[in-house]
Amino acid sequence: MSSVSKEIMKQNRYIPTLEQTIEICNQYGIGDLISIIGEIENTANVNIRILTKTGNYVIRIFTGAPERLAFIIDTLKILNQNNIPVLLPLKNIYGEYFSQIGSHMLQVTKYEYGYPFICSKLQVQSSGKILRKFHDCLFHIQNEIKPAASTYPSINILKDGIVGLQNMKNRIPANQIASVLKLYDDIVGEWEATSID
Repeated sequence: MSSVSKEIMKQNRYIPTLEQTIEICNQYGIGDLISIIGEIENTANVNIRILTKTGNYVIRIFTGAPERLAFIIDTLKILNQNNIPVLLPLKNIYGEYFSQIGSHMLQVTKYEYGYPFICSKLQVQSSGKILRKFHDCLFHIQNEIKPAASTYPSINILKDGIVGLQNMKNRIPANQIASVLKLYDDIVGEWEATSID
């Protein structure tokens, strides 16, 4: 991950106080706060699970341009309208999907219990069908609004890593470097052969 991405991730680590969390519950009309269960997922965003008198919720705190946030909501609505199971954030008392907390944005969603991915044939096929639906529903949508940073490595990072590996030929046995390069070529070849235009 680039130093820019790491720096942006550090800036996103805003944790609301107890008083702010109570105010968020009021602003989203989700009932009185019973407890802050804790932070979930270690990502660039802060995701805090809470329990209120009406159920379990997640407060997500992040940074983002308003245009990008609107695009994300529009995309979620398209998926939802096409019967693809996505979780829309709740609206606050002002009818907005997002609120501001300091220099950050926040949204609230219901907490949904998930099931671990165990790589069973049925689970893989089901995931494939849903991904196909995602593709069919969204392939025509164009988005020019890019995130400020990504937690996912780009192809350039992988290519730079391959070059770096090749430059280590004095420290790593040639057969190990050759194995990695062959694996890289095989994976890229398979990916390109099965990609859909």
